[in-house]
Amino acid sequence: SRFLKLSLYSAIMNLLFVPISPAIARVFGYVTIGSFFMSVIFTTFRKRGMVIHKSVLGIIIVVLISFVTSLHMFQVNSIGGLIDNVLAVLSFIFFYIALSTDQSGQNTLSLHDVFRANNILSVVLLCFAFGPFDFKYTQINSWGAKSFTMGLGNPNAVSGYVMFSIVLLIMQQTHIKKRVYKVLNLILAGVILYILYLLSSRTVLACVLGIVAFLLFKRHGKMGGWI
Repeated sequence: SRFLKLSLYSAIMNLLFVPISPAIARVFGYVTIGSFFMSVIFTTFRKRGMVIHKSVLGIIIVVLISFVTSLHMFQVNSIGGLIDNVLAVLSFIFFYIALSTDQSGQNTLSLHDVFRANNILSVVLLCFAFGPFDFKYTQINSWGAKSFTMGLGNPNAVSGYVMFSIVLLIMQQTHIKKRVYKVLNLILAGVILYILYLLSSRTVLACVLGIVAFLLFKRHGKMGGWI
Protein backbone atom coordinates (compact mmCIF):
# COMPACT_ATOMS: atom_id res chain seq x y z
CA SER A 1 0.00 0.00 0.00
CA ARG A 2 2.93 2.36 0.64
CA PHE A 3 4.08 2.06 -2.96
CA LEU A 4 0.55 2.64 -4.24
CA LYS A 5 0.16 5.72 -2.05
CA LEU A 6 3.54 7.01 -3.21
CA SER A 7 2.51 6.46 -6.83
CA LEU A 8 -0.83 8.17 -6.20
CA TYR A 9 0.58 11.36 -4.71
CA SER A 10 3.61 11.46 -7.00
CA ALA A 11 1.20 11.56 -9.94
CA ILE A 12 -0.42 14.66 -8.48
CA MET A 13 3.00 16.27 -7.94
CA ASN A 14 3.86 15.41 -11.54
CA LEU A 15 0.75 17.24 -12.72
CA LEU A 16 1.51 20.19 -10.46
CA PHE A 17 4.99 20.72 -11.89
CA VAL A 18 4.31 19.98 -15.59
CA PRO A 19 3.65 23.64 -16.51
CA ILE A 20 5.95 25.05 -13.81
CA SER A 21 9.14 22.96 -13.92
CA PRO A 22 9.23 20.10 -16.45
CA ALA A 23 12.48 18.78 -14.96
CA ILE A 24 10.92 18.33 -11.51
CA ALA A 25 7.75 16.93 -13.10
CA ARG A 26 9.89 14.35 -14.90
CA VAL A 27 11.30 13.13 -11.58
CA PHE A 28 7.83 12.69 -10.10
CA GLY A 29 6.73 10.95 -13.30
CA TYR A 30 9.47 8.36 -12.89
CA VAL A 31 8.59 7.96 -9.20
CA THR A 32 4.92 7.45 -10.10
CA ILE A 33 5.62 4.74 -12.64
CA GLY A 34 8.43 3.09 -10.68
CA SER A 35 6.54 2.90 -7.39
CA PHE A 36 3.47 1.53 -9.15
CA PHE A 37 5.52 -1.30 -10.67
CA MET A 38 7.08 -1.97 -7.27
CA SER A 39 3.59 -2.35 -5.83
CA VAL A 40 2.76 -4.82 -8.62
CA ILE A 41 5.88 -6.84 -7.84
CA PHE A 42 5.16 -7.01 -4.10
CA THR A 43 1.50 -7.78 -4.71
CA THR A 44 2.46 -10.63 -7.06
CA PHE A 45 4.79 -12.13 -4.46
CA ARG A 46 2.02 -11.91 -1.87
CA LYS A 47 -0.33 -13.66 -4.34
CA ARG A 48 -3.01 -11.03 -3.98
CA GLY A 49 -3.17 -10.01 -7.63
CA MET A 50 -4.18 -6.64 -9.01
CA VAL A 51 -7.38 -6.16 -10.96
CA ILE A 52 -8.01 -3.37 -13.46
CA HIS A 53 -11.70 -2.67 -13.93
CA LYS A 54 -12.85 -2.93 -17.53
CA SER A 55 -14.32 0.56 -17.48
CA VAL A 56 -11.03 2.08 -16.31
CA LEU A 57 -9.10 0.07 -18.90
CA GLY A 58 -11.44 1.31 -21.63
CA ILE A 59 -10.97 4.93 -20.62
CA ILE A 60 -7.19 4.44 -20.53
CA ILE A 61 -7.30 3.13 -24.10
CA VAL A 62 -9.33 6.17 -25.18
CA VAL A 63 -6.81 8.51 -23.55
CA LEU A 64 -3.90 6.70 -25.23
CA ILE A 65 -5.55 6.89 -28.65
CA SER A 66 -6.24 10.58 -28.08
CA PHE A 67 -2.62 11.12 -27.10
CA VAL A 68 -1.16 9.25 -30.09
CA THR A 69 -3.43 10.93 -32.64
CA SER A 70 -2.82 14.43 -31.27
CA LEU A 71 0.96 14.58 -30.82
CA HIS A 72 1.08 17.72 -32.95
CA MET A 73 -0.79 19.55 -30.16
CA PHE A 74 2.19 19.23 -27.83
CA GLN A 75 4.31 21.66 -29.86
CA VAL A 76 7.60 20.27 -28.47
CA ASN A 77 10.98 21.02 -29.97
CA SER A 78 13.09 18.40 -28.23
CA ILE A 79 13.02 14.78 -27.11
CA GLY A 80 13.17 15.97 -23.50
CA GLY A 81 10.02 18.01 -23.98
CA LEU A 82 8.23 15.03 -25.50
CA ILE A 83 9.34 12.81 -22.60
CA ASP A 84 7.91 15.33 -20.13
CA ASN A 85 4.52 15.25 -21.83
CA VAL A 86 4.52 11.47 -22.21
CA LEU A 87 5.32 11.10 -18.51
CA ALA A 88 2.42 13.42 -17.69
CA VAL A 89 0.08 11.11 -19.58
CA LEU A 90 1.55 7.87 -18.18
CA SER A 91 1.59 9.21 -14.62
CA PHE A 92 -2.15 9.69 -14.58
CA ILE A 93 -2.84 6.44 -16.36
CA PHE A 94 -1.00 4.68 -13.53
CA PHE A 95 -2.71 7.03 -11.06
CA TYR A 96 -6.13 5.68 -12.02
CA ILE A 97 -4.96 2.10 -12.41
CA ALA A 98 -3.84 2.36 -8.77
CA LEU A 99 -7.32 3.62 -7.85
CA SER A 100 -8.92 0.60 -9.51
CA THR A 101 -6.89 -2.09 -7.75
CA ASP A 102 -8.56 -4.89 -5.84
CA GLN A 103 -9.30 -3.58 -2.34
CA SER A 104 -10.18 -6.90 -0.72
CA GLY A 105 -6.82 -7.19 1.06
CA GLN A 106 -5.32 -5.14 3.84
CA ASN A 107 -2.34 -3.91 1.84
CA THR A 108 -4.25 -1.88 -0.72
CA LEU A 109 -5.49 1.70 -0.95
CA SER A 110 -8.48 2.71 1.10
CA LEU A 111 -11.33 4.87 -0.17
CA HIS A 112 -10.11 7.57 2.19
CA ASP A 113 -6.77 7.63 0.34
CA VAL A 114 -8.53 7.76 -3.01
CA PHE A 115 -10.89 10.58 -2.10
CA ARG A 116 -8.20 12.62 -0.35
CA ALA A 117 -5.89 12.35 -3.35
CA ASN A 118 -8.73 13.32 -5.68
CA ASN A 119 -9.57 16.35 -3.54
CA ILE A 120 -5.95 17.51 -3.85
CA LEU A 121 -6.10 16.89 -7.59
CA SER A 122 -9.31 18.94 -7.83
CA VAL A 123 -7.66 21.89 -6.05
CA VAL A 124 -4.69 21.72 -8.43
CA LEU A 125 -7.07 21.77 -11.41
CA LEU A 126 -8.92 24.75 -9.96
CA CYS A 127 -5.68 26.67 -9.45
CA PHE A 128 -4.46 25.99 -12.98
CA ALA A 129 -7.81 26.78 -14.60
CA PHE A 130 -8.62 30.03 -12.78
CA GLY A 131 -5.24 31.23 -11.49
CA PRO A 132 -3.30 34.10 -13.12
CA PHE A 133 -1.08 31.82 -15.21
CA ASP A 134 0.14 32.49 -18.74
CA PHE A 135 0.46 28.77 -19.46
CA LYS A 136 -3.31 28.15 -19.32
CA TYR A 137 -3.52 28.59 -23.11
CA THR A 138 -1.22 26.72 -25.50
CA GLN A 139 -0.51 28.07 -28.97
CA ILE A 140 -1.44 25.41 -31.51
CA ASN A 141 -0.40 26.97 -34.83
CA SER A 142 1.72 29.71 -36.38
CA TRP A 143 -1.31 32.02 -36.73
CA GLY A 144 -1.56 32.45 -32.99
CA ALA A 145 -4.56 30.24 -32.35
CA LYS A 146 -4.61 29.01 -28.76
CA SER A 147 -6.25 26.15 -26.93
CA PHE A 148 -7.21 25.93 -23.25
CA THR A 149 -4.97 23.20 -21.83
CA MET A 150 -4.03 24.47 -18.33
CA GLY A 151 -0.45 23.92 -19.47
CA LEU A 152 -0.83 20.15 -19.24
CA GLY A 153 -0.47 19.13 -22.90
CA ASN A 154 -3.09 17.53 -25.11
CA PRO A 155 -6.52 18.96 -24.14
CA ASN A 156 -8.24 15.66 -25.01
CA ALA A 157 -5.99 13.67 -22.68
CA VAL A 158 -6.34 16.33 -19.97
CA SER A 159 -10.11 16.04 -20.33
CA GLY A 160 -9.76 12.36 -19.45
CA TYR A 161 -8.04 13.23 -16.16
CA VAL A 162 -10.66 15.86 -15.35
CA MET A 163 -13.41 13.35 -16.07
CA PHE A 164 -12.02 10.96 -13.45
CA SER A 165 -11.89 13.77 -10.92
CA ILE A 166 -15.59 14.54 -11.45
CA VAL A 167 -16.63 10.89 -11.20
CA LEU A 168 -14.69 10.38 -7.97
CA LEU A 169 -16.23 13.51 -6.47
CA ILE A 170 -19.69 12.14 -7.25
CA MET A 171 -18.76 8.78 -5.73
CA GLN A 172 -17.48 10.55 -2.63
CA GLN A 173 -20.89 12.14 -2.14
CA THR A 174 -22.34 9.00 -0.54
CA HIS A 175 -19.51 8.84 1.99
CA ILE A 176 -19.94 12.39 3.29
CA LYS A 177 -22.10 12.65 6.40
CA LYS A 178 -22.67 16.37 6.93
CA ARG A 179 -25.10 18.10 4.59
CA VAL A 180 -22.98 21.26 4.25
CA TYR A 181 -20.00 19.19 3.08
CA LYS A 182 -22.24 17.35 0.63
CA VAL A 183 -23.32 20.66 -0.88
CA LEU A 184 -19.73 21.94 -1.07
CA ASN A 185 -18.65 18.69 -2.71
CA LEU A 186 -21.38 19.00 -5.34
CA ILE A 187 -20.37 22.60 -6.02
CA LEU A 188 -16.76 21.49 -6.47
CA ALA A 189 -17.88 18.77 -8.88
CA GLY A 190 -19.87 21.37 -10.83
CA VAL A 191 -16.87 23.70 -11.13
CA ILE A 192 -14.64 20.83 -12.29
CA LEU A 193 -17.35 19.98 -14.84
CA TYR A 194 -17.11 23.58 -16.07
CA ILE A 195 -13.34 23.12 -16.49
CA LEU A 196 -14.10 20.06 -18.59
CA TYR A 197 -16.41 22.22 -20.71
CA LEU A 198 -13.61 24.76 -21.20
CA LEU A 199 -11.33 21.98 -22.48
CA SER A 200 -13.81 21.60 -25.38
CA SER A 201 -13.71 17.81 -25.57
CA ARG A 202 -17.30 17.04 -26.49
CA THR A 203 -16.80 13.27 -26.42
CA VAL A 204 -15.36 13.25 -22.89
CA LEU A 205 -18.02 15.70 -21.72
CA ALA A 206 -20.74 13.39 -23.04
CA CYS A 207 -19.05 10.42 -21.36
CA VAL A 208 -18.83 12.07 -17.96
CA LEU A 209 -22.48 13.19 -18.09
CA GLY A 210 -23.46 9.62 -18.92
CA ILE A 211 -21.32 8.16 -16.14
CA VAL A 212 -22.62 10.64 -13.56
CA ALA A 213 -26.22 9.95 -14.57
CA PHE A 214 -25.59 6.21 -14.29
CA LEU A 215 -24.04 6.58 -10.82
CA LEU A 216 -26.85 8.81 -9.58
CA PHE A 217 -29.75 6.65 -10.68
CA LYS A 218 -28.06 3.32 -9.99
CA ARG A 219 -27.26 4.31 -6.42
CA HIS A 220 -30.49 5.92 -5.35
CA GLY A 221 -32.95 5.81 -8.20
CA LYS A 222 -33.37 9.56 -7.90
CA MET A 223 -31.27 12.69 -7.41
CA GLY A 224 -32.54 13.50 -3.93
CA GLY A 225 -30.43 10.88 -2.18
CA TRP A 226 -27.25 12.72 -3.12
CA ILE A 227 -28.28 15.88 -1.28
